[in-house]
Amino acid sequence: MKEIERELVKSYPAFDKNIYWSPDNTLYKICSLIPNYQKRIEFLKYIFGIENIPGLLLPTSLLYDIEIFGYEIPYISGSINIDSYLQNPAKDIDINGVITTLFQALDEIHKHFIFGDVRNSNILIKDNKATFIDWDFGIKLGSNDKVFSYYFINLPTFTPTILDDLTKTFICALCLLYHIDFEKFIMYNSLFSLKNILKNSGASKELINCINLIIQAYRKKTNNLTYDFKEIFANITPPSKKEITRIREKIKN
Repeated sequence: MKEIERELVKSYPAFDKNIYWSPDNTLYKICSLIPNYQKRIEFLKYIFGIENIPGLLLPTSLLYDIEIFGYEIPYISGSINIDSYLQNPAKDIDINGVITTLFQALDEIHKHFIFGDVRNSNILIKDNKATFIDWDFGIKLGSNDKVFSYYFINLPTFTPTILDDLTKTFICALCLLYHIDFEKFIMYNSLFSLKNILKNSGASKELINCINLIIQAYRKKTNNLTYDFKEIFANITPPSKKEITRIREKIKN
């Protein structure tokens, strides 16, 4: 662990919300340790004790003064998160390849914990590979801990499931495939509404089948879904410009 005053960290140049440049060119993250401070600390320690998870940016040290308040992570130069890519999709990337690594990384994460706050801004892209970051709203497997999240797929129970992670990763994949921010849409609309928009716009049957399986899993109140999303997105044909335009128009309405 690294002993450093919280206020000193805040005095460093800001990189992003609650993230600061350290003097040695790494990043310091000050965590929001709520709603249960002690369980959040235990989770930070748990993640710090894991040596390697392919596709996840793990902490190099925990930050503490009187108590643990955050962690240090390496800076990945040349990377871009999905949100930034959607705002400027000129960057040439292998969309199908990135989406495949996205689900591969989630498979590895689920061997250790539930990520919880899966979202576009928490996924970096570099060299056509996806890397999950900002894992501190996750929970251990089998835990019923409550945590916050950018948005909820089902009713906000505040306890994320593997199914929630899979569904949100599926939404991220759709964002990449269509160059459309479906996260903002799904925050205020249902999966059923999303399915109808995609179906009526000519989306592939494979994607519609994926959404149907997800909806059925939520209806059955299962916390998992055994389905190979990687294979679907590895072979799917990118949507046409007309299909993308139709979806953009319907989402605006």
